[in-house]
Amino acid sequence: MVLADMSLGVIPARLAATSRHIQGFITGGTTANPTANQVLAYHCVCVPGVIRIVIAAAVSTAAATPTIMDVRKNGTSVWTDPARRPTLPTGQSGVFTSYPPDNGSLVPGDLVTLVVVQAGNVDVAMTVAIEEP
Repeated sequence: MVLADMSLGVIPARLAATSRHIQGFITGGTTANPTANQVLAYHCVCVPGVIRIVIAAAVSTAAATPTIMDVRKNGTSVWTDPARRPTLPTGQSGVFTSYPPDNGSLVPGDLVTLVVVQAGNVDVAMTVAIEEP
């Protein structure tokens, strides 16, 4: 299967078009019921980089709310529009719809946090690729 043929929301074309030299990953998750504002991972940047690719996935439950994730740099979301944060609609499993960050530039000393903003699923995980600037 070619990556561009995979059905992952808006991610495939972006992956093929923007993936460059990946420096590393920040990843986090939980197999228990997450809570609102739960931190899944915390990372201190040591070399300049850029976040271009963010992917999240979850297992569905009977929850009545969508699951929303966020990547925060120094406490502020990397998306200027909250509606563009990774979101999985109510009652669904799989890969979240995700958009490129608006503010993905990183410098040494930046603190990057992966956060569950709104919990509606269990078994949630998120990975951020840090690429060369």
